[in-house]
Amino acid sequence: MSQQASGPPTIAEPAEVPAPPGLVASYSSLATFDLCPRQYAFRYVEQVAVEETPNLPFAFGRAAHAAFEAFTRERRERLGRGEAPPTREDLGRLFDAAWAEADFTGQANDEGFRRRVAGLLDRFWRREASAAGEVIAEEQLFELVLDPGDGAEPVVLRGCIDRIDRLPSGGIEVIDYKTGSPAYQPSVDDSLQLSIYALACRDALGLGTPERVTHDFPEFAARLSTVRTDAQLDAARAAILARVARIRSADFTATPGDACRWCDYRAMCPERV
Repeated sequence: MSQQASGPPTIAEPAEVPAPPGLVASYSSLATFDLCPRQYAFRYVEQVAVEETPNLPFAFGRAAHAAFEAFTRERRERLGRGEAPPTREDLGRLFDAAWAEADFTGQANDEGFRRRVAGLLDRFWRREASAAGEVIAEEQLFELVLDPGDGAEPVVLRGCIDRIDRLPSGGIEVIDYKTGSPAYQPSVDDSLQLSIYALACRDALGLGTPERVTHDFPEFAARLSTVRTDAQLDAARAAILARVARIRSADFTATPGDACRWCDYRAMCPERV
């Protein structure tokens, strides 16, 4: 497993790669294809619009992500100026600012919801106060170009990594925040999302192979970490290109099942369950 030497972080900015005639993909689009190729076709090929409805859990997670990002960035900037780091009260202020953009005023005043917010921020604050790593990037954008090597057009994989830490060893840790209950270790070991982020660090951002990759559940003070070796990343790259080959061949056969119950395109899909 390769690691970067310790020292000031150097992160390559995403190259201005014009979208080729090939495919522009993301973790979300590939995960949709894995769930049901027909749903992928509705959303990304035919671009069938669906009505967006306000979603409290989504808004809560979005506000938490924004508060964590703002907090770690403000801490780094303050320390760089020789100032005191932000406080727990600052963290609360940052969450409130992020939450103000969501249209859930009634729910936000609910006592149970406020207790949930306080618990989330308390746990995040306590862990950050004793963290050994150094945050070197938040919401890190990337563009990862994968060449199939068979004459087909490259695929451009775009995404955003919640957080990258420099560890005391000099290696890096990729962290993806999750709101809600912790998952199980096998889901982290097999996570396509974390594999894509590790590939981006190695092949697009100039950071080398991460020392570890992590799903972080701040509300429960839980982290589930695993590793991605270079061999595993090469295998993930091949698996992504295999998906792309199926997409380019228009292999959009539906895979009906339990997921049909929550599919936005259920009413128009003749193969729904």
